[in-house]
Amino acid sequence: LSRVLEHARKLASFQPLDEVTIEANPADITHENIAVWKGAGVERVSLGVQSFQDRVLRRLGRNHDGAGAEVAIARLLDGNLRASIDLIFGAPEQTEEEWASDLEIFARLVRERGLSHLSAYNLTIEPSTPYARMASKGEIIIPGEDHCARLYDMLYEVAGSVGVEPYEVSSWSLEDPRRNTRAVHNGLYWSGAEYLGVGVGAHSLEISEDGRVWRSSNTRRLGEYLKRGRAACEREVLVASDHLEERIFVALRTRAGLDLKELEHQFGPLFLSVREDLSRRLRDLERREMVTFLSPSVCAPTHAGLLLADAIGAWATGGL
Repeated sequence: LSRVLEHARKLASFQPLDEVTIEANPADITHENIAVWKGAGVERVSLGVQSFQDRVLRRLGRNHDGAGAEVAIARLLDGNLRASIDLIFGAPEQTEEEWASDLEIFARLVRERGLSHLSAYNLTIEPSTPYARMASKGEIIIPGEDHCARLYDMLYEVAGSVGVEPYEVSSWSLEDPRRNTRAVHNGLYWSGAEYLGVGVGAHSLEISEDGRVWRSSNTRRLGEYLKRGRAACEREVLVASDHLEERIFVALRTRAGLDLKELEHQFGPLFLSVREDLSRRLRDLERREMVTFLSPSVCAPTHAGLLLADAIGAWATGGL
């Protein structure tokens, strides 16, 4: 890890790294690892807690328990590392009471330990996965959309009570004017910026000086990647209209919202050709109280809009 980060700094010598984040599981959080990570320049650890309820953790196939997760968080914060935790709602048979207990522990960690960032994900069942097969056989019950919406509302209420607000549909941070608590790297994806994916299965986005956009994905075969590196990746040209639709779709998942002037500057005549239709659709969403205009040119989702982020993004971009 130290060698990888050292090489990344050499490649980006013209621009210092804004923040170094790694992902880890609670079992990884030892005093020895914390010391090594800090020595390598790591500043934030995103911790895969998922739940503090042992029954839910067993259902998710995790190798830690709730008490171990709390110990891991305490170690990170005591080690002066920024900590973010992941929580999952809508897990198989997860009850409102179990989710309420997770949120109570989260709120206590914010109040008493200064935890400042949360990633909260609604569990998605992908086709051809063990969960999908188990659900089709009736072996597990996946909570419905209405149930998950109630869990999201509970999150919104509890997090807000301790000053933690969503800045993207799944990303929440403590609002503190003295420091930036938001995760830096996530903003690249939401703003359409370039990013480099290194490693098996990693994705990248590249933008040329003339505005052409490429999306690439590395091979998922370890042996092939080790032999050929990035030469083994698949690469596709993202046409300007697709890139514009993606920018609109993703921006409507964030509280910063969609900046129409910024899109006009980036896409020029292409954006002007669809602006009237897009504006009409956004005003329709505003009447439905799904979005609100922060200024004449900036439109952001409401709380109700965040609950239906994918749907409002699809409606805003449909037919552009």
